[in-house]
Amino acid sequence: MNYILHSRDEVIDVIRNSALGSEWYKIVPLLTTKITFKPRPSLESEIPIGCSRCGGVPDLPPNVQIPTNNGKPLELLAQFDLRDIAKHDVERRLPSQGQLYFFCEYPPTNGYCLEDRAAFKVLYLNVPNDQLVRKMYSMRMNDRPACSWSRVDFYAQWELPSINDEIVAASGLRTLDAEEVELYYECLDPVRIHGSAHRLLGHSVIFQHPMRLSCELLSNGLSDSTEGMDQHVIQHYRDASMNWCPLATFSSESDLGWKWYDDGILTYWIRQDDLASQKFDNTWTLLQF
Repeated sequence: MNYILHSRDEVIDVIRNSALGSEWYKIVPLLTTKITFKPRPSLESEIPIGCSRCGGVPDLPPNVQIPTNNGKPLELLAQFDLRDIAKHDVERRLPSQGQLYFFCEYPPTNGYCLEDRAAFKVLYLNVPNDQLVRKMYSMRMNDRPACSWSRVDFYAQWELPSINDEIVAASGLRTLDAEEVELYYECLDPVRIHGSAHRLLGHSVIFQHPMRLSCELLSNGLSDSTEGMDQHVIQHYRDASMNWCPLATFSSESDLGWKWYDDGILTYWIRQDDLASQKFDNTWTLLQF
């Protein structure tokens, strides 16, 4: 896709000239970029080892095994050669080289139970492509075929969070009425393109409710509920939850064999501190539909 990302200054000017221009100084800090990836169905024979893609079987070093849960291999959702992504990562949040892999149990759990963590896995390996081999599944979780092989195209876009995202309330942006909410969503229209809903980084896609607090509670060994919890304790976890950000979002797409219940979304979350330290083991994955 031939798409030139607008500069941050250009996007700020768009916001300042929008119908909500008076609030620009509170909206601008919410800006971030998402790296959208659009799958292109391909044959396995057309995809070189180590190439960025969705589905199929993973390309791993000979001494690295496919992740499992209860002895059963997890499905590969995607593997990304980060050199392909570096030019789109204008905020420099991901490593500039190496491979980033996303695995999940299929059909996936929703992630809201403590034991669900093992049903998802993120791997980061800084290994040259010529040291990778195409692995094969020795056994399947069921008789379902592997997710369809697809190469991917990347492009970056600036975006603002959903008005229901916790970070909007934390920003100090005043409460908007229904008409202003529409204007909020429209203020980036001059620099927006519509395409694939799959993305790396960016803001979260919210179907049911914000997910940051759930990630913080579950990652601390607690249930996904604050019922009966002291208000000061709840606030502690709410504050800590603001450190979580989406690492990758996968939407349902039948052509790839991805069906997250009723056309839902699968979001891999990571703490910003862990992202900066490249601790990709410390993730939590939630499904909403």
